[in-house]
Amino acid sequence: MFRLPTHLESLIPPPNDQVPQPRPWRGVFTIPGAHQGTPTQELYVTAAETEGDSSQAEKWPSRFHVHVIGQRGVLQQIYDWTKRNTPPMCIFMPDRLPQQASSQANHAQFEAFAQHLLQNQLIAVASWGGSSTLRGAGIILYPTATARAFLVGAIFLETRFPDFVVALSPGPSRSLTSPRQLVPLGHNPDEGAPPNIASSLRYTQSGARSHG
Repeated sequence: MFRLPTHLESLIPPPNDQVPQPRPWRGVFTIPGAHQGTPTQELYVTAAETEGDSSQAEKWPSRFHVHVIGQRGVLQQIYDWTKRNTPPMCIFMPDRLPQQASSQANHAQFEAFAQHLLQNQLIAVASWGGSSTLRGAGIILYPTATARAFLVGAIFLETRFPDFVVALSPGPSRSLTSPRQLVPLGHNPDEGAPPNIASSLRYTQSGARSHG
C-alpha cells in the first residue's frame, strides 16, 4: 500500500474538514415547437459550476421549460449586461446518455439549439417554476461563439431579469437548425469571455445518466 511521507500527511485535512463535492445538476430542457402541432423537443443537459459558484443548484427543478426571446440583437445586450454585472453563472452542456445513438442525437440537437441562438443573435429564458423555493426569475441562457457545445447560464436566484429581458415576452421557440447546417464559429470580440469553469467540469467525463 502506498503511504504519503509523514511530512506531507499534515497537508491533508482531517475527514471532518473535507468538503464533499456536490453532485452536478442534471435535468431536461423542454423547448416548445416552432408552430402549433410541432412536437416539443427535450434536451438532456448537465450544468458545470463556475469558480466562486453560488448557483444553489440543489434547489433547481429537474426540468426547465425554455422559451426563446424572439428579438434579434438581444444577445449583444446580454453580453453587455453581464460585463457590467456579476450574477452567478454556470455552463450548460449536453448530458451523456446510456445509449450511444441517443447520446449523439442529444449532443447534435443541443449544438443545433445553441447555433440557432448564436446565428440569430437570440437568448432563451427558463423560469424556476411554481414548485421551486427560489424567488428569482430563473436563468437566462445564451450561446458563446468560442464553443458551440456550451450554453452560458446567468442565474437569477432572488431578483428579476433585466428590464430589457422582461420587456420581451417569450414567444414560441423557433425551429432548430439541422445539425448538418452547422458552420465553424468565429469569435465575437464584444462577447466577453465565458465564465471560468471549475473543476466540477470533470463530471462531463463521468458515467452517463440512467435514462435514455
